Amino acid sequence: MKHKIPDVSKIFKMSAPYSYVLQHGNMLYVSGIPGMDYEKGELAGIDFESQARKSFENISNLLIECGSGMDKVVKTTVLLCDAKNFAKLNELYTEFFPTNPPARSTPIVELPLDTLHISIDCIAYIEWKNIYSLSPYTHCRVIICRFGKYEEISIFGLIVFTIAS
Repeated sequence: MKHKIPDVSKIFKMSAPYSYVLQHGNMLYVSGIPGMDYEKGELAGIDFESQARKSFENISNLLIECGSGMDKVVKTTVLLCDAKNFAKLNELYTEFFPTNPPARSTPIVELPLDTLHISIDCIAYIEWKNIYSLSPYTHCRVIICRFGKYEEISIFGLIVFTIAS
């Protein structure tokens, strides 16, 4: 199965030399998302909290657009530029992941721009809904899997085609 690149141009108006998100099966792999206001094409603010909050909001919007959500994030990597912001990061993490927070790595790094305080990437899943078999015969099983905005039709476990719903 090949990966897909979901269209998130409604959220990210700026182009990049990489994909903001990849989908493989029902998994989403989100690239590092800084605290940018992508509508204006500038940082959300000069302070850590403004940028961190915007980074989490950007990820949330992206996941919703792809048929997922913050409650389906299983792993994050938060690139933090200053260890002094760790307590504020934990506070925001609790706000955006109030129950069952995902696993997290938080290296202290230097990002490409001096004014950039944070970048967050994550792995999330799209919940498979309405999985059912159309054929009662085990040797010829047809399955339709609905998740997010797509339906995949598979025969013998091989995806035959995908339909945007």
